[in-house]
Amino acid sequence: MTLSAASLHRLIAIRYRVGARDAKARRRLRRLSIRNLRQFEVEKIYRDRFGKMLPDNKEGRDALQVVVECISLASSDDRKSIVGYVRARAPWAINEVDAIAEAALLAARWLSADEMAWRVRLSVTDRSRLRIQTIGAVGVTVRQRKAAQKAKRREREAARRKAAGAKPRAEYERSSMSKKRPWEGEGISRAQWYRNRKRDETGPCPILSSNINRHALVSRGDELSATRAAPSASGRALRYSRIVDSPHSDRNGPTGSSNFAGAEVDHRAVQQ
Repeated sequence: MTLSAASLHRLIAIRYRVGARDAKARRRLRRLSIRNLRQFEVEKIYRDRFGKMLPDNKEGRDALQVVVECISLASSDDRKSIVGYVRARAPWAINEVDAIAEAALLAARWLSADEMAWRVRLSVTDRSRLRIQTIGAVGVTVRQRKAAQKAKRREREAARRKAAGAKPRAEYERSSMSKKRPWEGEGISRAQWYRNRKRDETGPCPILSSNINRHALVSRGDELSATRAAPSASGRALRYSRIVDSPHSDRNGPTGSSNFAGAEVDHRAVQQ
């Protein structure tokens, strides 16, 4: 079935709309996943700092306000989630849950990693110990955090290579041929030394002899003598007898006669 040009254009437009809708859904899911992770990490920080229940004091109320704002950004049914968290972690504020939810909805906004670090007062030690990802650390910039991550990555890679049996760079250079320079002791060049080493490691290579009557495996050293070996007398006699007996040997006149005469002389020499 062949579609018309207009039908093909409509089909392409539908595919573009579906692709754009899917991309928008993926972006929204990515944002929601980051917000959910931020909420989980904030709760993790306050659980480590205060325990299961938030205290009924200024620090506990500030912590409750931060958690409620994160819930309002991450949850679709924010009021229900806020009420559930207050009942589970701060039952002393159950009578103020409506005011807390309204204040969170008005003040909630996405904070950067450094801004959230100052708000929850997260130190470098606690961040590393709790394995926080979406929140920075007090007194540490983004560049410093990236440099620390690169250093940790290098340490992990070095440990992995060491476990795999790799040598450190200094030890490898101490035992390398560039440091020992054995070709100087032998009085030859570096390239010649490596060629000799390669030849000693590979050894003789079997090749096929070029002799027409003897097909044998000879070493690399015998290759030259094998290729230059003279053919046997029987082989020459057979070749020249074919030339003499050929009915086309004198087709080209004098040229053919001269070839015939030379072949006959060689044939007599072989017979003698």
